[in-house]
Amino acid sequence: ENVNTISGIKQLRSTSADGLSQVFVEFELEENVDVKAQDVRDKVNIALRDLPTEIDPPVIEKVDPDAAPIMSVMIASNDAIGDLSTYADEVVKEALQRLPGVGSVSIVGGRLREIRIWLDANKLRAFGVT
Repeated sequence: ENVNTISGIKQLRSTSADGLSQVFVEFELEENVDVKAQDVRDKVNIALRDLPTEIDPPVIEKVDPDAAPIMSVMIASNDAIGDLSTYADEVVKEALQRLPGVGSVSIVGGRLREIRIWLDANKLRAFGVT
C-alpha cells in the first residue's frame, strides 16, 4: 500500500506464497529510476514498522528488462537424460549462439557429463602409485 502512493508508477503487481512476497513496480519511461528506487526504499522502510520483527529484511533491486530472457526453450525426449543434456549443449545451444543478435544462451537443468574411472589397487601398487 505504501509503495502504491509513489508517483510515476506504470504498473504495480505483487505475488505471495508461503513465506515469500514479491512486489514488482514498473515506472513510466520518463521517470528517473535511481530516484524512484530510493522512493521505494523509503516507503518500504516505513512499512517495516508494521511488519513482524523476525522477518528477513526486504531486498530492493532495480531490474534491467534487457537482462531478462526473451525466449525460453524446453526440450524433452524419451532418450536418457545424459543424451538429452549433451544434445542441448552441443546442438541446440551452439545453433542458438550462432544466430545474429543472441547475447547469451544458458542451459538450465539436465545433467553434466560424468566419467567414472575404477582403478585396480593391485596394479597401482605394482607401479608404486598410492
